[in-house]
Amino acid sequence: MNISELEDDIKEIYFITKQMTIKTIIHLLTPIEYLLTNNKKVKLSINNMQLKIL
Repeated sequence: MNISELEDDIKEIYFITKQMTIKTIIHLLTPIEYLLTNNKKVKLSINNMQLKIL
């Protein structure tokens, strides 16, 4: 792989990454708890960004 191919790959990765980014972040003022649990009883509160192990 030569330098020009590497630069093309980097440009393509940059373009894809730029297109996948979030332009607007929407959030609620009141926290909502989404109870995502697994068999180990780990609870995740999305808006509060807390991880609780029960």
